[in-house]
Amino acid sequence: MSTLSRLIRLATDALQTTATPGARNASAPRASAADRAAIARYDYLLQTADPHRIEQIHREAFARLTPAQRALVEERMRAELPAGERPRSSSADDLARAAGRAEAMEPGRVRGLLSRVRGASAGGAAVAAGGAAVGVLGVVAGGAVMSAVAAPLLEQAAGLGVDFDALAEGVDLEALTGGAGEMLGSAGEAVSGLGDTAAGWGERLGDIGLPGLGDIFGR
Repeated sequence: MSTLSRLIRLATDALQTTATPGARNASAPRASAADRAAIARYDYLLQTADPHRIEQIHREAFARLTPAQRALVEERMRAELPAGERPRSSSADDLARAAGRAEAMEPGRVRGLLSRVRGASAGGAAVAAGGAAVGVLGVVAGGAVMSAVAAPLLEQAAGLGVDFDALAEGVDLEALTGGAGEMLGSAGEAVSGLGDTAAGWGERLGDIGLPGLGDIFGR
């Protein structure tokens, strides 16, 4: 099965498990698998895609959020980012530009920021894109890997031997979600090993000249 087909199946599984309370309880492992798969691929894209593609990927991902969810992301960005990097509004375009700048300045920052988005609307209907267990981070990750920009990059990487299943196993959902009502310290710490692995693959792909891949941050 191709990487794109696998992503579509995982996103469909996540939607089905959120359809009713009974289905969600009966199929919790499926939702967790979808969350881990989406976050692993999202982290890989952050490690290897160029800044322009990272902005495009986030534009599509943020467009999947509800207005209330985008407002929560804007609030978190305004709380954590320097004045010059903050979004002008909660539009998908403005959030994507802020995410692209923040990620270029400090790789892994956006993932950590999204893990700390909290509020009554952090889950919501946008869970259809993935992210049943990890709120906005999971929803954005699910939307990012399903974007038109990300799909061919992930297909190329899988064709060259990147083991996304193994990367997904390294995602600790409990560490990402934290305890009830608690603020997370850093999602980067929870998946630091995953980031190192993705960066290593980026270096290998960059060495053979694949467009859009490679470690742009010089690590």
